[in-house]
Amino acid sequence: MTPSPTRPWPPIIDFARAPWWIRLRDVSATIAAWSLLAYFMRDGIAMTVDYFSHPVFTLARTQMPDWAKVWDRAQYFLLVSAGGVLWLALVGFLRRRRLRLAARQTPPPSLALEAHAEIFGLTPGAIERWREMKISTIEFDNASRMILPGKSPVRAEQDGVCTQAGLDAAKNDLK
Repeated sequence: MTPSPTRPWPPIIDFARAPWWIRLRDVSATIAAWSLLAYFMRDGIAMTVDYFSHPVFTLARTQMPDWAKVWDRAQYFLLVSAGGVLWLALVGFLRRRRLRLAARQTPPPSLALEAHAEIFGLTPGAIERWREMKISTIEFDNASRMILPGKSPVRAEQDGVCTQAGLDAAKNDLK
C-alpha cells in the first residue's frame, strides 16, 4: 500500500495540534528528565568543564575522583547488568535451534480466491475488483448490507458485491 501523497510518511503528530495539557505534560516530563540526568552527572560535568577550562588539560578546581568509592557505588548496577546480559545470552543459546527453525519456516499458502469469497459471501469477481483498488470505501444500508457509492443495495447484490449470508457470517465472526 502506498502512502497518501497529501500526508507525509511516517505520520508525525504535530506538536502544535496537540491539546494544551498534553504539551504541558510533555514539556514538563522532558525538563524533569533532563534535569535529573544533569543532577546525576553533576560531578562528571563539573570535572569536564574544569578539565577544558584555563589552564587546559589540568584539574585546577576539582579533585580526581576516588575510584574505589565510584566502584562501590557502581558495582551492584554493573553486576546486575552483566547478569542480565548473561541470562539473555544463555536463553538465546539454549533456544537457538527453535529460533533457526522458526526463521526457516515457510508461511502458510495464500487463501484461494474462491475460499476467500465464500467466507464473506461475495463473488470471486468482487474480490478481484476490490484487490485492485487502492482505496476501498464501503458503505452500509439500514439492513447492514454493503452498498457501493451511487448504487442501491439491490443493484450491489446483483453485481455480486454482497449477500446477506456473507454479512451475517462476518458479523458472527466479529462477536
